Amino acid sequence: MISRGSQQVRLAPSASLAPRFDSVRLIVSDVDDTLAPPFRDISATLAHALTRLVGNGTILFLVSGQSIENIERRVVRAFPRPLRKNILVGHCHGAEVFGYDSAGWRVIPPLFSMRESAAMEGVFGKVLTLVTGVLSDHGIAASSPGGLLEDRGVQVTVDFPVLGVSPADPRAALITALNDRLAEAGLPVEARMAGHLGIDIMARGVDKSLPLSRLLDAGNSYRLTMPEGQVTGDWDGIEVWGDQFSPPDLGADLRMLAALPPGVRAINFGTAVSFGTGAGGKPAGLRIARVPGPAGVLDYLVRNE
Repeated sequence: MISRGSQQVRLAPSASLAPRFDSVRLIVSDVDDTLAPPFRDISATLAHALTRLVGNGTILFLVSGQSIENIERRVVRAFPRPLRKNILVGHCHGAEVFGYDSAGWRVIPPLFSMRESAAMEGVFGKVLTLVTGVLSDHGIAASSPGGLLEDRGVQVTVDFPVLGVSPADPRAALITALNDRLAEAGLPVEARMAGHLGIDIMARGVDKSLPLSRLLDAGNSYRLTMPEGQVTGDWDGIEVWGDQFSPPDLGADLRMLAALPPGVRAINFGTAVSFGTGAGGKPAGLRIARVPGPAGVLDYLVRNE
């Protein structure tokens, strides 16, 4: 069950979604290697299937390490403007969350932002200077083809697109050097691996559980804060999608489950999952997709289990 103040939009039928999605009212999803390959747009076929889902009233809450501009360009713009009111974007691992109005425009101010913390004022300007220096010390120009340095406002990111074709990975050494310099400067941030191709420098305590814990009110049912008000629904109508559910190094998407009750259904669209035994073992609601990546999401949307 779900309550809304606005009318639902329904699309003309084509390939049917699996019947189970009649009861799925909120999907919390990663972006890279789940809905789209890194640095590439969502496919038209998957966008069409997700448009049908969102058009039927399901809310799509995207939580990604990418910037808001990146996620909008690659994913959100694939949806018709009137349907974007059912989309939330937690960019930079959820350090900031935006929604959209009924005309499809991003709503300002954000629903939640780490910028509101006085402790973070001016921090990322200093971080950008420090990161540029560390890259230079390691012989990497900030504007080189092999490395892309970006100030995302609530996060500084260094992407290495060439890692997809090169066996050399400089990130471990860079992260050690960055964290040493950040600690020396007394800045409340840390450098971490970002997926398979980057480094993110973010505020301590930020991970993908943060936007859910800030915008989801728990109880017998949930209440989710949206730009037009709160939406309510049952916990068994939530799904979590991602490709990194293996702790400790590839557990970024696992953290989304930390903000939700045990047993919430989660789908791993990654290629490898490894868990220990006991309390830190495999979450009860986690399932492994038949096919990894965006192709697996499309297969999952239309396949009747």
